[in-house]
Amino acid sequence: MKLPVCLLLLIPVCLARDGVVSWSGLQLKPGQKVIALRNDGSRLAGAIVAATQDELRLRSQGADLVVKPATIASIQVKRNTVRWRITGTVLGSAAGLFGGAAAAWSSSGISGSTGAAATLFAIWTGGTVTGFFLGRQADQRSDNWTIQKP
Repeated sequence: MKLPVCLLLLIPVCLARDGVVSWSGLQLKPGQKVIALRNDGSRLAGAIVAATQDELRLRSQGADLVVKPATIASIQVKRNTVRWRITGTVLGSAAGLFGGAAAAWSSSGISGSTGAAATLFAIWTGGTVTGFFLGRQADQRSDNWTIQKP
């Protein structure tokens, strides 16, 4: 059981993209969440308002920040999806349902039908919630780009 969970947690690492790219080669879109590491070591985090050849506009904590591309050493672009969240929820629900049914069936002679139904519901719910949170973790990906200086 631990091996599939570990493999699921490694999905974001495997799907992340890293590399060296020129500023013009970046495909930045308004609304994307980024963390920019500046040449002096400071970090700027926020959502992109606009990205041009001459400047990067970020909205961070309600304020707009303007940064020159020449001052950025690297940039991390967050990419969140819902694919693994849905997959994890469905698989967790199915595993919880079958696991809960097996546990309820084996314990029904001891605690009666109310206890069996509670066991089924508890394990089913636990499987669904666990699948959702594992899928959410797998959905959080980021691309890390080092900016090539001209």
